[in-house]
Amino acid sequence: MATSTASNFRQNDDLWFSPELIILRAQNHVFRIFVSILSAKSSVFADMFSFPSPPEVETIDGIQVVDLHDDPEELGAFLKAIFDADFFLPMPAKTINKLQDIIGILRMAHKYDVAFLRLRALEHLDLLYPIKLRGFEAFEGWDRVDQFQYSSEKDRDLIVIKAAVEVGATWLLPAAYYSLCAGNDLCEIMTDGSPWNDIGDPQKMACITGYTALLQYSPKMWQSLLTPSDEDFCEDPALCDARRLELASALVALGSIHHTLETPDEEWWANARQMFCERCYIYTEQQYSLTKQEFWEELPSLFGLPAWSELETARISALYEATNHWAT
Repeated sequence: MATSTASNFRQNDDLWFSPELIILRAQNHVFRIFVSILSAKSSVFADMFSFPSPPEVETIDGIQVVDLHDDPEELGAFLKAIFDADFFLPMPAKTINKLQDIIGILRMAHKYDVAFLRLRALEHLDLLYPIKLRGFEAFEGWDRVDQFQYSSEKDRDLIVIKAAVEVGATWLLPAAYYSLCAGNDLCEIMTDGSPWNDIGDPQKMACITGYTALLQYSPKMWQSLLTPSDEDFCEDPALCDARRLELASALVALGSIHHTLETPDEEWWANARQMFCERCYIYTEQQYSLTKQEFWEELPSLFGLPAWSELETARISALYEATNHWAT
């Protein structure tokens, strides 16, 4: 077989990788990967591999083993995202991603300074935990996410909160806190065990105070549905007042309400159109929409977070300024 040497050709330095291999080990999981490719993507690994190997190192099949103190599932997803271009596609991805993989890739990319994967993971979570009310109501993205690795949505939200704090993605927190507190009783949230124990004390206090604030805000939301319009404006004051009493009784029967943004649904509004005169229906819908928007504007403060404007600045810096930096 004829052979050639590299000196006979013009070498492309950007695409001339060393065949050197290394084995990364996390607990009892091992990954054999190319040193040069991983170093090209991660400044942390590049620095790590720049140091000379100690005289006595553990090897497997003659390849040096490096121990990492990472979760093996997270590390595996992270490495696969680097070496398999089809595994973790950018938004709007048509593939189904595991939420566990998204979070794991985010944490590992943040730790090992792989900027493109950090951005990609944040874009996925940004769609799931949006900063705008219309995005939250649209509930976009969840149809492309497999979240069933978690025993409950409570665990899912707690893990997202922990990861968002860890990587500084503070703009994800209001929607994540709300999803957690609106969908669970406080006693369930505070169940002793992972992942409640894994979040910090400030995040635990945010959950407790935010949960209480949601309970206090819910009556204000319902009041917007019960407030009558001006009698001169209403087409049938007696009928509409009677229907408001019926509605009030139904709300009382629901008991403690903290699903502030989830109710009423489209079916409720369809019934409301039949209950009230047209003018009162329009008035009620407008009042509820205004109150809901006011609630969304106040949502970060309920959990001790900065205003949306400050969170939006952090979001733009993380998602867009980083992209522009690479483009230049």
